[in-house]
Amino acid sequence: MKQVYKRTIVSRFEAAAILMCVLCTAAYAGVSFSNPSPLNSNAGSDSTNDLTPRIATDRGDTFVVVWASQDTLGGTVGSDYDIFVSRSTNDGAAWSNVTTLNDDATTDSTSDEAPDIATDGSTWIAVWASRRSAGSGDGTDPDIFFSRSTNGGAAWSPAAAIHSNATADLADADENPRIFTDGNGVWICAWASRAQLDAGSQFDEDIVAVRSDDDGDTWGAPFYLNGNFSDASADDINPFLAVSEEGAWIAVWESNDTLEKGAGVDWDILFARSTDGGENWGDAQFLNSDAPTDQGNSPIGSDAGARVYGMGSNTWFVTWHRYLGGGGTQLRFARSTTNGASWSAPKVFDNPASDSKESDDSSQELDMLTRWFKFFGKGAQAPEPLLFGVAIGDKNVANPGNSDQVTGNDYDLRSYFLSTEGKVWTAPEIANPNAYTDSGDDINPVIAADEEGHVVVVWSSYDDLDDTIGTDADILVSTATVAGVTELVAPNGGEKWKRGKKRKIEWVTNLDADDDVRLDLYRDGNKVQTIKNATPNDGAFKWKVPNNIQEGGKYQVEIKLKSDGNVNDRSLYDFNVK
Repeated sequence: MKQVYKRTIVSRFEAAAILMCVLCTAAYAGVSFSNPSPLNSNAGSDSTNDLTPRIATDRGDTFVVVWASQDTLGGTVGSDYDIFVSRSTNDGAAWSNVTTLNDDATTDSTSDEAPDIATDGSTWIAVWASRRSAGSGDGTDPDIFFSRSTNGGAAWSPAAAIHSNATADLADADENPRIFTDGNGVWICAWASRAQLDAGSQFDEDIVAVRSDDDGDTWGAPFYLNGNFSDASADDINPFLAVSEEGAWIAVWESNDTLEKGAGVDWDILFARSTDGGENWGDAQFLNSDAPTDQGNSPIGSDAGARVYGMGSNTWFVTWHRYLGGGGTQLRFARSTTNGASWSAPKVFDNPASDSKESDDSSQELDMLTRWFKFFGKGAQAPEPLLFGVAIGDKNVANPGNSDQVTGNDYDLRSYFLSTEGKVWTAPEIANPNAYTDSGDDINPVIAADEEGHVVVVWSSYDDLDDTIGTDADILVSTATVAGVTELVAPNGGEKWKRGKKRKIEWVTNLDADDDVRLDLYRDGNKVQTIKNATPNDGAFKWKVPNNIQEGGKYQVEIKLKSDGNVNDRSLYDFNVK
């Protein structure tokens, strides 16, 4: 069932990066992540790969992780892919022994792959693709199965096909499911399928979905979520959905359909909206407005890895990556303030305050936490909440604090802070603590956090953690308790600021604007002067660069919260004064 992993697993050999919401060991102000440790209890004894983890939390103390693995668990299950599960009831500090989630794991010989999981706090539903029989008359094509838990993932119901046509679509592959809930009883599961549900449908891949309004007890008939399903020459894959507090849903996915609007046959990002709780969906439309002009020789110009987030007040945020020449990728985003009716032009996810950062940052698939800013007990909620993300990033990256330290020729994690308006974001920083010493690729990161700021990140890694586990892919975990955040955006390295001119010092924060910050200028580690002893923590300060400071480099700005000096940050790299 290798095809199930198409565009889902990042190969250890691919020049790719996945950005998901949060992970860091590096010293963010108020954020300190633990050293990675194996989550799967069999990491020291297995020799097969554990891949594509997904995580969910009840936003209390319970976190549940599911993933696909070929391990036999000491000969108790077969060597085909099965769905493994582990849970923590103490904010990720300890994890249960690995068990199988699919109830036929001890007897089946068919692969179960590409899991996903979601919860509304009381009901937990896991979905995955499997070639197991869905009932009498079923073929060996992959179908989508689900299982429910009502006790925090401790026990799971017998697996069942989630779509009613599973026994009839004998040659129609169903792949890569994702599941989402509005927290009020409505659940939607969407996936890529070749099923022909309508007289006008063709044997290409489309986005198929099912909906439940009773917490997954029953599911409606499968339907096409993409209104362009009748186009026989195009494929639609990798859906991702989000729902607003008002009950509006938006789906995004990848497609090589031209929509008869002059777009090329490269992959672009499409979207569709529902304003009635996911029962009915509008027409498929291009989200990236440059679709008619971005095409190139595949994969150059293709857009992939779309993620959508409802930010409240009719505001939505979508991220994706574009393939560039030479094997690089470029992270992009668009924003809507009209409840998804219209979208901003695509923008490169680059630090606008720096003229030195390359636009090719080799990052992909940004997956955001959109509610984490509500956890913080210190200070009032900021007017503009922050997004917090983690990426699989570039190889051979130097440590800003020690140029002799360079990450190896493996993929490591790096993280960002962003404002939801998309105007400012921090430069990426190395995230996994062992990045400068490990040699195995770190891929597929996912994140969850509870309402008290306990953050858990899990990912697949080929690192052996100093020979304590094997070099097969295992599931690693890192945790943190997030406190107040004030992160410098500019100057953050490479800028050339002229004496006598006004420049804007910028930062992102989740703390109250009335809680003042102090700004200081440093050069080569030594304080030069205080820029401002106290200024509102509102994200920006206009500074007239003094005429009496020396020209040259090695300058940095430090920002520090007046009420708590432990909440501070300094320019990641040096900037220059001329």
